Amino acid sequence: MVRHRTDRCRTGDARRTALHRTARALRAAGARPTGLVDQVPVAELTEAHAMVMAHEAARSLAAEARHPEALSIPLRELLDRGARTPASEYRAALATARAARTRILGLLAHTDVILGPAAPGPAPYGVDATGTPVLSRCWQLHGLPVVTVPGHRDPDGMPLGLQLVGHPERVGRLLGIARRTEQLIAGTSLARHPSAIG
Repeated sequence: MVRHRTDRCRTGDARRTALHRTARALRAAGARPTGLVDQVPVAELTEAHAMVMAHEAARSLAAEARHPEALSIPLRELLDRGARTPASEYRAALATARAARTRILGLLAHTDVILGPAAPGPAPYGVDATGTPVLSRCWQLHGLPVVTVPGHRDPDGMPLGLQLVGHPERVGRLLGIARRTEQLIAGTSLARHPSAIG
C-alpha cells in the first residue's frame, strides 16, 4: 500500500483524519505501506488531464459547439478552452502523461494499491452537484482502475470518500482490497483477518 499525500491536495482536516486513520487500520491489519507518493506530480497531471480532455472534447463535439445556446455553461467553457489549446500544448500534455504513467506503473509493480482522498472535501449538500472530481483526474489520465471506498463522515455527517488506485492488470486484487478496506472502516471482519491485506 502506498499512501498519497494530502497536504498538496488542499484536503480538509476531516479528510486527512479519515485518510490517516484508514492507513493506520490497514497497517494494523497487515498492509505494508511503502511511503508517500512524492514522485507522482498530481497537480501537474491534473492540469494535463484538463488540457487533454478539453482539446479532445472540442474536436469530438465540434458539431455541438456550433450551437452553444443548447449547451450547459460548463460544457461551453470546456469546448472553448479546447478550441483555444494549441496542438503543441496538447502534445506536451500527452508526453507528460506517458512519462508519469510509466513511473506510476513502476510504483504499482511493487505495491498493490495507492490510497488517497477521493475529493478535496465531503460530499456537497443537495442534488445539484456531486462534488469536484479533481483528485481522480490524475488517475483517469492514465486509464488506471480506481475504486472509491465509503464509510467515513465529516462532523456534519456528510460522506467522506477515499479512493484506491490499482494496477490495470490486477483489477481483481484492487476490488478485493477495496472490499476489505470498507469492511475495516466499518469495523467488521477485516480487523480479525490481517492476512487479507498484503
